[in-house]
Amino acid sequence: MRADLIDMDHVRSFAGRDLLRVTDLTRDEVIYLLEVGRVIAHDTRQNRDDLSKSRFNNIGAGKRGATAFFEPSTRTHDSSVVAMTNLGMCVPVKRRSSEGTSQKKSESLAQDLFMYATYGAHVIVMRHPCEGAPQWAADYVTKMSRVHDKTRPVIINGGDGAHCHPTQALLDALAYYLMYFVDENGEDVHLKGVTKDNVMSGITLYGIGDSLKGRTIKDNARLLSKFDDNELVLVGPAEIRMRQNDIKVLEHSGLKVTVLEDIPAALEHARQKQMPIFYFLRVQEERLDPRIVQSVRGKVSINQKMLAEAGLLVYPEDSGKRFKRRIPLFHPLPMHKKHREIHPSLEATPYFKCFDEAEMGPYIRSAIIGLTTGILKTSITRPYADSRIKADYPRYKRLKLGSVGDNGPGIFRALLKSVQSDEGQALFRNFTGLVRNGEDADTVFRDFLFELGKERDLWERYRHITFRFVNDEDGTVIDHIENGLTGLIKFQLGLSELVGKRGSDNKSIIVSAVDGLESSKYGFKGVIKVRGYLLPPDALHYCYLLSNTELTLIQIKDGKVVDKFTPTLPEVIKDFIRCKNPLCISRQEFSESAPSIFYRDHGESYRCRYCDIIVERHEMRDLLIKGG
Repeated sequence: MRADLIDMDHVRSFAGRDLLRVTDLTRDEVIYLLEVGRVIAHDTRQNRDDLSKSRFNNIGAGKRGATAFFEPSTRTHDSSVVAMTNLGMCVPVKRRSSEGTSQKKSESLAQDLFMYATYGAHVIVMRHPCEGAPQWAADYVTKMSRVHDKTRPVIINGGDGAHCHPTQALLDALAYYLMYFVDENGEDVHLKGVTKDNVMSGITLYGIGDSLKGRTIKDNARLLSKFDDNELVLVGPAEIRMRQNDIKVLEHSGLKVTVLEDIPAALEHARQKQMPIFYFLRVQEERLDPRIVQSVRGKVSINQKMLAEAGLLVYPEDSGKRFKRRIPLFHPLPMHKKHREIHPSLEATPYFKCFDEAEMGPYIRSAIIGLTTGILKTSITRPYADSRIKADYPRYKRLKLGSVGDNGPGIFRALLKSVQSDEGQALFRNFTGLVRNGEDADTVFRDFLFELGKERDLWERYRHITFRFVNDEDGTVIDHIENGLTGLIKFQLGLSELVGKRGSDNKSIIVSAVDGLESSKYGFKGVIKVRGYLLPPDALHYCYLLSNTELTLIQIKDGKVVDKFTPTLPEVIKDFIRCKNPLCISRQEFSESAPSIFYRDHGESYRCRYCDIIVERHEMRDLLIKGG
């Protein structure tokens, strides 16, 4: 292996480790996998006429593998089986689709896959239409294997919806690696002096076609973003172009992204590049509106005429003419036989690299399966840990003690403003008129409060004014709530369910929630008061995500303020909101019981554990109200 290209301090053990997304790999782990794939490629090519002579033949004897594909597949499925077989593994279960399985009887994905563990499988290569399904399968299999003392198979993601396809990105990378950097013997190729600093750098990848739903180009881009000076050029109609949010994420990771409208512009752009790669993408008919499919037909295909007009065509018969620039044409396949992205006439030319690309499948998948199952022994002892899962963290900060600031005048003004509404004015005129006419004031006032109670907003404001903590009373005040959100937060905290029960001060619990109070900092705010219940500061942790203001929780004991807290942004959110991605495995409509988990990404953004979609803090309120 070319150890000089790898910083082993950044390589963690692969044994027992799932491969679910390329973003789980470090830059040096990518090169490590490519190097193992290169060595396997060299050995296989040397012994292609008799693979029994391969040094990797039969090293996996005693290990079992399985495939669990819930979408059609040719290359990913078959090359995974070839990879396992080449290692000498037994592959008793080869499932190419969900047809003929208990999935048709509504069996859950998680239980289905755990059956492989009960049968002693050491690795499962899976594909599923739901995004994040491999992560959920890995989580479930890990938990149940421990509980029920079964073999824990590693999960290899063979594609999940339009989300990820890490093994395809790695086999593509192996093709680029052997073409532009190191040959199968480990010798430097076009670049002089391949080093850690320039390996897999300087590539210009042209994603031509459906980069919106095509998962392979996304993982190719994520992989290339780990190295310096790489560029992604998106080519094709806007209707099937990668979303702007995804482009921003790639740019944030350090990858340069350029957008071009058509292939002639891409050919002209590529003339200036040292390592261009044209990567064609099938229009994902099964994931797109048929009208969009029809409108983009023919706009993402290349032929000999285009290459000739660009001055880049070299015919096979002109072998004596060596042109300076030859742009390799890649495609993860399949290609639609009637609507090909690469014209059939180019298949017999040196440009067409799709078969070389596909050849990398068994090599890199042998490397992945061999390392993750422990068949390929290494001296790497540094354990892998999911960097998204954080250690325990403080959920709140203590504030300096002070009295409860009710802002009495502001409350009175808010009440007066409410009374000045049409309903309030009618009540006020009616009952003040009765008093002037000699009616008993106490009786009139009681009637006024009764009628006031029918006007919920007025009643809440009045009760808030008269609600004061006195000696022998405990309670909680939540201050500085964003105006208009007290009802939502009251509901989220389940405070209405406490009303009428006996509290810690042995008095009936009272809850008051009022919006529209004056605030020197926010203009207007909401406040919630609870008598008889000391709300723990952790309770506000998730509710803090719903308010754009700095919430303050004040605890009252025996009528006095004993503690004040402000919550912090949580690092992990579990079962609070549902993912907004309609294809995420955690969505309730898929009935997979996958918990909703989001990790803090950066700033006030959160990333779904399964499908990696980003949810901003300001979106959570709507997601919660709509039920995700």
